[in-house]
Amino acid sequence: KTAYEILTCDWSSDVCSSDLLEMSERPRIHQLVGASLRLAKMLDRLAIDLVQSYLYRANAMTSICARMSSRKPILVTSQRSLAPLGGRLAVWSARWTRRLSTRVVAVSQSVRHDLVTHESFPADKIVVIPNGVDTDRFRRRPQSSVRTHLGIDPEAVVVGAAGRLTPVKGFEIGRAHV
Repeated sequence: KTAYEILTCDWSSDVCSSDLLEMSERPRIHQLVGASLRLAKMLDRLAIDLVQSYLYRANAMTSICARMSSRKPILVTSQRSLAPLGGRLAVWSARWTRRLSTRVVAVSQSVRHDLVTHESFPADKIVVIPNGVDTDRFRRRPQSSVRTHLGIDPEAVVVGAAGRLTPVKGFEIGRAHV
C-alpha cells in the first residue's frame, strides 16, 4: 500500500476502549481469551493489516487475536528484557505466542542472542532496534552548572543510571564499585 492510517488501541482510545478489552490489572485466562476474541473481530471489522504490540501481556494477546482474525495481519511483537517479567505462566505464554509473530523487535543484540539461544527462536525473524535517546533534549551541559543547580559538591563523584530497579539491571554492582 502507498498510504496507511495508524490506529492506536489503548485504554483511552475511542476505537479500542476498556469496554472492549474488559480486563483487570492481573487478568484471568478467561478475560484474556474473551478480549482476544473481541480484538480479533475488531481487526476483521476495521480491516487491520499490521498489528504491533509492546510488553509481554500485549504480545501474548495480540499474537493470539491476530491469528484468530480471518485477515491474518502482519504481527510485530517486541522483546525488551533478558529477565522474565512475570511468573512461569507469563514466561510460558510469552514464549509460546512469540512463535506466532511475523517479526520480533529486540532492543539489543543481547536480547536477540537470548531469544535465539534460549528459545531457539529463528534469528531471521528478529530485528534489532536499539532504544533511542533524544540527543537535543538530553544534550551535555556544563558540569558546573548542573552540579550547582542540584546542590552537588563540584568534587563529588556522580554516577547516573536509569532503568527498572531489578537485579538483572545490575545497579547493585555499580553501587558496590563506587
